[in-house]
Amino acid sequence: MDKHPARELLLKVTRKYPNIWKHVNELLEEKENLQWPDWCFLPLDAWLALARYTMSEPNFHEAAGFELNSEIEQLKLGNVFAALGTWRMTQGIYRFDETLYGELINTPVNGKIPVDVLLNLPEWCIFVETPNFAYDDLSLQGFWAFLEFDQKEKRKELRFLLLADDGQTIPSILHLEQADLESAVSSVYKQAQKQIEELGDDAISYKERINEMVDATVYFLSRALSLLLYICSQNDFTHNQYPDIKPSMPEPKKTNKGIRYFPASIPTTWGVGVRMGTALRRVSAQTQSGQGDSLGQEVKRPHIRRGHWHTFLTGPRKTKDGADIPAARRARVLRWIPPVAVNASDLEELEALPSVIRPVK
Repeated sequence: MDKHPARELLLKVTRKYPNIWKHVNELLEEKENLQWPDWCFLPLDAWLALARYTMSEPNFHEAAGFELNSEIEQLKLGNVFAALGTWRMTQGIYRFDETLYGELINTPVNGKIPVDVLLNLPEWCIFVETPNFAYDDLSLQGFWAFLEFDQKEKRKELRFLLLADDGQTIPSILHLEQADLESAVSSVYKQAQKQIEELGDDAISYKERINEMVDATVYFLSRALSLLLYICSQNDFTHNQYPDIKPSMPEPKKTNKGIRYFPASIPTTWGVGVRMGTALRRVSAQTQSGQGDSLGQEVKRPHIRRGHWHTFLTGPRKTKDGADIPAARRARVLRWIPPVAVNASDLEELEALPSVIRPVK
């Protein structure tokens, strides 16, 4: 494939720090003692330890040109290692159909975060392309997304590493156990402010910008979540060469040194929503032509129902003795409903797109 900016950054980091990846399997062996969930490849603390080790090498700071507090730089480097080191295992690049992409980013996620759905990322870390999109005035090429388990707080986190057009990387985090998106983002910035103050740095300028930073981050993440939720809830992927294969986690291999994971040798580009996008374009053409039935009876024009959130009641409808369970006592689950066509010949095709459910440990 042609050179891709995500792959190019991975190669650049590998050249700059040639010894970092050889320690990954050693760190994975700690899982027996620390017990983190399977949806997390390697907790951030391990990547931060790798960053500390790298930064302790002779002449590192002079060569890297770091002038800021080393703990802040360690955190920055640890986030880069975490995103690229996790993505390195599968190197999946997710490219949305243009029509579907426009529908999803124009239907931002607000309110409650559907954590259970986000735990179904098809790979430990994915790179999502984001054409014509920006974060805080920075044009973006895309973002890496991966799940983190905070060992100290026992907290689920969704982490992002944004890749700007100029090559700059920007980390972003969601504390998934907060009540809603804005609370989750605010929680992250408050924690960051506390850490900056503990490091002894002047946090006044940070405090002055915090509301602005929260607004910019909520704007970006509400749309990034729309993309991720589609990926997590719909098995709508296509491979250019092998149409029958789908994204998956890598399988560990038995070696004379024990169980080992081996990284992908090249990236894999997955088309996302190709069938959905094709159907939506056909339905859009039908709505513009205003098709009706041959008998002259009035029918509702075909149209596209925007992607939206929907709450479903779950659990048993009756007690063991046959009595109805009131709706107020049944569990409610929030689910993402992608854009669908209504009263169009392509409706059956859209509804036939299979959902995917993966077990979460």
